[in-house]
Amino acid sequence: MRCFWTFLCIVFLFPLQAPAARFVVTVPKEIAEVRLLSPGTQAVVEFLKKRLDEQLKASREKNRVDQIEQEVNQASIAVTRADKAYSDKVDSLRKLYIAKIPITIHSASQQITQESALGDITFFYTAQNNSDRIISDIMYKPVIGDIVLPITTSLVLEFINPKNLIFGLAPGESLSNQGSEPERFSFFLSELKEHDVDRIRSSMPGGFSIRITDVHFVSAKGYKGQSKVMDIKEAFPGVLGAYRSASQTARNEHKAKLEALSRAKTLSMAETRESKTEFRAKAFDLKKSSVRYKGSVDMKKNRATIDSIEPGAYILYAPAANGRAVFQEVTIEEGTNKAKIQTLVKDPFEP
Repeated sequence: MRCFWTFLCIVFLFPLQAPAARFVVTVPKEIAEVRLLSPGTQAVVEFLKKRLDEQLKASREKNRVDQIEQEVNQASIAVTRADKAYSDKVDSLRKLYIAKIPITIHSASQQITQESALGDITFFYTAQNNSDRIISDIMYKPVIGDIVLPITTSLVLEFINPKNLIFGLAPGESLSNQGSEPERFSFFLSELKEHDVDRIRSSMPGGFSIRITDVHFVSAKGYKGQSKVMDIKEAFPGVLGAYRSASQTARNEHKAKLEALSRAKTLSMAETRESKTEFRAKAFDLKKSSVRYKGSVDMKKNRATIDSIEPGAYILYAPAANGRAVFQEVTIEEGTNKAKIQTLVKDPFEP
């Protein structure tokens, strides 16, 4: 500390002996006062800034902020990878079991009239279960030709035997609604272009098919509601267990890293505030002691005039709003000196 103030004395206590001069300077709006500071001010500010930067860097290093941030990023990547592996395995199981449920459409009919806002489709089908699980239902999209019909809700085809109302299609079994009520659904004609409606009419009855999008399971056949309907994730806990566990482990590690980063930043921020407070105090003393001349700005003309200046080198300083300021070297010569300043920089007396 003694060295610092000794440095200030060397910088600022020097004789100025020369004829007086005038300085007329135009500055940007919102500046109320201009000051001429000792030329050594910039060197002292740079010294204080360097010291502050070193303190902030040391704080981050001590609290491992940068290192933990990298660990958080790596943990986030691990979560993404684990979640993708889990999702990919679920999708692969879904595709595998969808492929094991061939649906044969025996006949289909449409009722589409210009007077109606809805189109109706009825169809008869046979489903074959070639998998090793009891399938409760499928979700599907209806297709006529190559047109996927615009259905606002998911269509579900439940496998309920129409003769005994037993729910579920066991491995190797088939189920048909022929001789019973046809499967039926409706769709909005307004969602289709007119030429697509014409294509649908011309494609029926032989052009109808269904595109399976999902499949569900039950643990045992029975009446509906006796067994819980399970999706892929619920039906294959053993197969998916390792993937689910890896995903949860990655999430737990990511959460732990985030908590560690929060603690590190809290400590670093407290030390940062302390260092900046110290900087502001020293910068305030420096700014106060380094002033050699000052003048008020005429707010109409945005211009200040300072008289009786000893010629020489100075730092022109004029604080503005939002932490901006004029801060640049000027040389004052004998007589009248004029300058027009348009550039603002970050106020060097602010951390």
